[in-house]
Amino acid sequence: MADVGTENFDQELTLSLLGSEQDALGQVEAALERIADGTYGQCTECGRSIPKARFEAIPYAVLCVNCAAQQERGQSPRMAGPVVLP
Repeated sequence: MADVGTENFDQELTLSLLGSEQDALGQVEAALERIADGTYGQCTECGRSIPKARFEAIPYAVLCVNCAAQQERGQSPRMAGPVVLP
């Protein structure tokens, strides 16, 4: 029974990792499309420029730091006011 449980866990982990890789690949492909159409570097919510430091951390980012922070808080970036970061 333990071997079956371990095998199931390994399968689920592998499928999860494959899904994450496919998601990342899709995000990179979308970033390449934004480069081609000239919108790479612009926040998809507010239209402001995304800082270079954010792209160093997340090269396929679509949101600026403020909009990403608002989204993580469960707020709609377009509806919420500016976020003051420490």
